[in-house]
Amino acid sequence: MSSPTDAMKNPNHNLREQLERIGLRAVAAQMDDMLAHATEQRWSPRQLLEQLAQIEVAERTHRSLERRLRTAEIRRFKPVADFDWSWPTRIERDVVERALTLDFLAEARNLVLVGANGLGKTMIAQNICHCRRAGRPLRALPHRFGAAGGTASADTRRTPA
Repeated sequence: MSSPTDAMKNPNHNLREQLERIGLRAVAAQMDDMLAHATEQRWSPRQLLEQLAQIEVAERTHRSLERRLRTAEIRRFKPVADFDWSWPTRIERDVVERALTLDFLAEARNLVLVGANGLGKTMIAQNICHCRRAGRPLRALPHRFGAAGGTASADTRRTPA
């Protein structure tokens, strides 16, 4: 095992590898650019550390969101911005847009989407799962996306005979 003094004696130690080893992947990837920018802007060591910390936090937040989206099984979906509000003709757009604000979560209420096939329930539900406020992901709320038919068959399989 190497000690800090070993690293100081060896001028060829690879800082990028060390940063990656301790889990600072974003800092390792952007280190050279950040050091050059910090030198050019004459940042103090504190300013440099603050910027590196911000980069790492942003990257970890992004990875966390991606991981939660994978485990939620949302897969690819059409954003609500591309939704054709002229079809179906009787959709309550204001209710859907209010649901996308996620206010029902703070009120501890449920949201149930009911309608015939092909009207956009799945697309709306996927967008709600993926919703963000102010460009930042919501706190880690547990959610799992699935069609009601798939849920019923999964529950049936778990029920003892």
